[in-house]
Amino acid sequence: MDMQFIDDAVIVLSAQDAVMREVLRSIEPISPPSKDLCFENTARIVINQQLSGKAANTIFSRILNVVEEFTPSSIIETPTDKLRNCGLSRAKIQYIKALAEKCQHDQSYLTSFISMTDEAAFARIRENKGFGDWSAYIFLLFHLKRPNIFPEGDATLNSVISELYGVSKSNTDDICRMSDKWSPYKSIACLALWRWADSGKPAINTHV
Repeated sequence: MDMQFIDDAVIVLSAQDAVMREVLRSIEPISPPSKDLCFENTARIVINQQLSGKAANTIFSRILNVVEEFTPSSIIETPTDKLRNCGLSRAKIQYIKALAEKCQHDQSYLTSFISMTDEAAFARIRENKGFGDWSAYIFLLFHLKRPNIFPEGDATLNSVISELYGVSKSNTDDICRMSDKWSPYKSIACLALWRWADSGKPAINTHV
C-alpha cells in the first residue's frame, strides 16, 4: 500500500460512493500506514487495547524507562512486577512475554507474515494470546499494510458508518456487507473514516 495505490483508491472510491467522496474531500490527504513490522509495534497492539491513546502512551513511556530498549529479550528478562508497576495488567504482560518468546525463538516470525495471504496471516497472528479478531485486523492493516482490510467490530468505524450511511451501529452484519462495496480498497476507506472522526467530523452532505 503506497501513495500511488492510495491515490488510485481515492479516485475509485469517490466515483463509486458519493458519501465517501464527501468524506475524502473534507479531510487531509491520507498517507500510507507508517508502522514498521517489528516486535515493539506488534506488542503495542496488545498494550493499547481498551486504552485511550494518551493512557497507552503513558504506559509505554514507563515501560521504556524500565527496559530502555523494547526488545524480545528485554521484555522476557523484565520481572512481571516491574511491568505491573508501569500500568500493564497481568494478562497483557503474559501476552507480550509470550510474543517476545516466540520472536526470540524465531527471529523470522514476524517477517514470515509478509508472504502470507490475508486469510493465512489473520489466522496465524490470532494464534497468539491477546490477539482477537480486531487486533488481528489492525495488525494486517497497519503493520502488514494490506489494502483490503475492514476491522470488524471497531467501535469508531461502526459509529461513523451508522452516522453517515444510516446503518444501525449494532448491526455488524449489515456494516460488514456495506464495507464490501469498498473492496479492494477497504483499508483506504477505513483510514478515511477514522481520519474524518479524528478531525471532528467535518460537516458533509450525506444526501448526495
